[in-house]
Amino acid sequence: MGVPQLHIGAVGGVADVERVKHYQRTIVAGINALHQPLMAKPAHLLEIGQIQSSFGPFIKGQFGRAYFNPIHIIGAVVAGHGTFGWVNFTDLVECLCHDWPFYTSQDCVCRLAVSGLFAQLSCNNPPCEPYNMPEILQSRIPYDVSTKKNLPGIAPLATEGWLIEDEAFAGQMAERDRLLSQMPERVFADAGATPEAKREVLDEVLALLRNRASYQVSPSDVIRPDGISVRLDGDPLLTAARLVQEDLCLHEKHGDEHVLTAAVLCFPASWTLDEKIGCPLSGVHATVDEYNTDIAKRVQRLFDGIQAGRPMWRFNVLQYVRPDLFQPRRENDARNSDEDYGTGAYTRTEHQALVRMPKSGAVLFAIHTYVVKQPAQIDL
Repeated sequence: MGVPQLHIGAVGGVADVERVKHYQRTIVAGINALHQPLMAKPAHLLEIGQIQSSFGPFIKGQFGRAYFNPIHIIGAVVAGHGTFGWVNFTDLVECLCHDWPFYTSQDCVCRLAVSGLFAQLSCNNPPCEPYNMPEILQSRIPYDVSTKKNLPGIAPLATEGWLIEDEAFAGQMAERDRLLSQMPERVFADAGATPEAKREVLDEVLALLRNRASYQVSPSDVIRPDGISVRLDGDPLLTAARLVQEDLCLHEKHGDEHVLTAAVLCFPASWTLDEKIGCPLSGVHATVDEYNTDIAKRVQRLFDGIQAGRPMWRFNVLQYVRPDLFQPRRENDARNSDEDYGTGAYTRTEHQALVRMPKSGAVLFAIHTYVVKQPAQIDL
């Protein structure tokens, strides 16, 4: 590791940088979001709650957002041939670049005693290798996406049609398990959903899976088609989302609108769960150009009118450069041709089902993601 260099970025002050040659890192152990034991290992900043992984300002030339904690670590990532991060502190910061979710890196440990508000830390570490998302693809899209339908574009759906099992099951479920294990705070959120509504989602899922030969359902666990056993304990919405390919977004009526009260969103298509959780339907769709006042009223009437046992569905269609299933984008982020829809070799479409829970009256928005590489069969 090279000798770190510190650059004061705000109020002037005196900075002393000490290269740490011998550092005893904290060892942590515990359980992950899937209720599996974690092997003891050096503490990751995400695991000890010092940063929020859902906020990632660490791109070249961008400043980090100010935090007002006396000591707050907001992380570091790769830029060029070194590692850098914008850090905000008043006394002492210890910076660890270790096991960032999308990077593998050599450890970078520096101790800084700083008087001032902002500083830039850079170390001459080799660049990290990015996490390369494998292609998890379907061979075809089983409905016609060639004609764009006006919002809301809703059609009736068979009673069991909101849970789809296709040839990408094993790959998608492995990626879902990885995301829930490594970064649960980015893919699972609860803004005060009623326990009864979440339990009802799991009950409805299990009722359908009991009739499928590909699943083995017992009172204590479920064996999925890929052979993975999932225990029926813990948060019921999270458990349900580990059984099926669909992302599950729960909406409950608060006042005049349905509100997104809880969700498992492992495969976002250019949106971010932590910006939408707790929002009414109008807030969830605030950045959609076509979602005007008239459409908002029609969608709310649709949510009010869905009947139990008679689900509805719609679809969207997007183009992406990369096949990644996990493609979040924050509302204020500039659209990037490498990440955003509109161009690229991969066609991505979401089969979006609306399902009324018969007891609680909550509405479940279940999203099944298809990704195909052109040219591929895209038909009815």
